[in-house]
Amino acid sequence: MNNTPITFSEHFKLLGIIMDQNLTFVQHSEYAIKKAQNIFKRLCIFIKPTWGIQSENVKIIYRQVIEPIVTYAAEIWHTATNLIKVRDALLSLQRGFAIKIIHGFRTLPTIGSIALAGLTPLPLRIKEIASSEHTKRTKVTKYLPEDILYDKRIPVEDLMHPAKRPEIKITEVFTQDDLDPFYTADMNRVFTDGSKHDEAVGAAVVIYHPDGSETSKKYKLHSSCTVFQAECLAIEQACQLCLSLGLEKSTVFSDSKSALNELMNRSSTNAIISNVQKIVANINEQGHQIHFSWIKAHQGLLGNEAADAAAKHAATLHKQPDFSKFPLSYHLKNLRKDTIATHEQIYLFNCENHRLDEPDPRRPLPEFSGEDPRRKGHKNNSHVVDFSAKPTQRLKLKTASQSRRPDKPGDVSGTKIGQQVRAVQVSYSWEKTIDIFKAK
Repeated sequence: MNNTPITFSEHFKLLGIIMDQNLTFVQHSEYAIKKAQNIFKRLCIFIKPTWGIQSENVKIIYRQVIEPIVTYAAEIWHTATNLIKVRDALLSLQRGFAIKIIHGFRTLPTIGSIALAGLTPLPLRIKEIASSEHTKRTKVTKYLPEDILYDKRIPVEDLMHPAKRPEIKITEVFTQDDLDPFYTADMNRVFTDGSKHDEAVGAAVVIYHPDGSETSKKYKLHSSCTVFQAECLAIEQACQLCLSLGLEKSTVFSDSKSALNELMNRSSTNAIISNVQKIVANINEQGHQIHFSWIKAHQGLLGNEAADAAAKHAATLHKQPDFSKFPLSYHLKNLRKDTIATHEQIYLFNCENHRLDEPDPRRPLPEFSGEDPRRKGHKNNSHVVDFSAKPTQRLKLKTASQSRRPDKPGDVSGTKIGQQVRAVQVSYSWEKTIDIFKAK
C-alpha cells in the first residue's frame, strides 16, 4: 500500500485477548501474568514476613484483583494451561501471593504455600471458570443429560414495558390473628410452598375458596432444582390457577421471602418471576384483584402446613418432572467438587514426586502413607527434629544425631544416641494439609 509492504503479524490483540497464529494463547498468558506480577511487585513493599498488610486483606486483593486479571476470557484461552510452561508460570505467580498471604518465607515450597493459603491452583481455577462460562453459553452441563437445560435469565429486551409492569406489595403474617382478617366471604386464600429433601424437589398450591371447597395441585421438579426455584414455581402456578379459574379476589401466601422479594423487583430477569408479573398484569386487566403476603413457616397455621405437606409429597411422586431446568449453582457445585478432587490428586502425586504438576493418567496415583516424602534418601537422620521439644532441646537432639561417628573403635555411644533421636522423631503431618482442601 503506497509502496509500503504490509507484513503479517505473528499475533494481534482483540478485546484484551492476544491471539497468535496457532491459537496457543501463550503470548496472552505471558501478558496476563506480567500484568499481575507488576501489581505483586508494588504489593511487596507493604508486606513482609513479620509485618505489613493483614493476611485477610492480601487474600481479598488476590481474589478481587489478581484472579479477574488472569482469568479474563478464560473460556477462550484456557487450553493454554495444558502446556507445562504456562502452568509453571501461573503457579510461580500464585506462589508469591500465597507466601504473602501466610506471611511465610521465600524458601517455602509451592505446594505447601498454596495449600496453607487456602487457594486453588490457578490452572485449575482457569479451567473451572472456563467450564462455567461454557455452560452459560451452551445452556447444557456435563453433569446432566442434554435435554435438561439451563434456567437462563431473560434478556432485558424481552421484559414487559416498564409502564405495564405491575407494582407488587407484600404484607406479612406471623400468627393466626394476622391471618384471620383474610377469612372474608369473597376472599380466596392461596397457600404455596416448595420442598427439597434428599435430592427430591416438589412444589404445591392449596386454595381455600369462600364456599368452603378446596383445590390442591402438586408439581414435581428435577432433582437438580433448588428450593428457590420450587418456591417461585409454586407462586407462578398459583397465579396461573387464579387466572384460569377466574377468581375475582385472592391472596397468595408464601413462606419464602427471597421469592417474594424477587417478585417485588419490577426489573427482575428471572424467567419464572417475569412470567408471574405478566400473569398478574393480565389479572389486573380483567378487573380482578390478587395480593401477596409472606407467612411465617412452621407456626401451625392451617393453610401453610397443608401446602408444606403437599409439597413434600409432590417431591416423592413417581412421574416425569413438571419442571426440568437446572440452576447455575448446580453446575458450579459439581464443578467445585471435581476441582477439589483433582487438586487432591495433584497434591498426592507431588508429595511423592516433588513436583507441582498434573499426574500422568497412565500412571496410577501413589498410596498415601502419611510420611514426609522429604525424608527419602536421608541416611543419617540429621534432618529429623522433634518439633514438640523446646528450641534448645531441638538443637541438642540435632547435634546428637549428627554425632554418628564413634570416637573410638568399638564405641557405640553415637549409635545409641542416634537411636534415641529416632525414638522421638515426629513425622511431618501432611494429612492436615489435605484437610484444608476437604474443608473448602
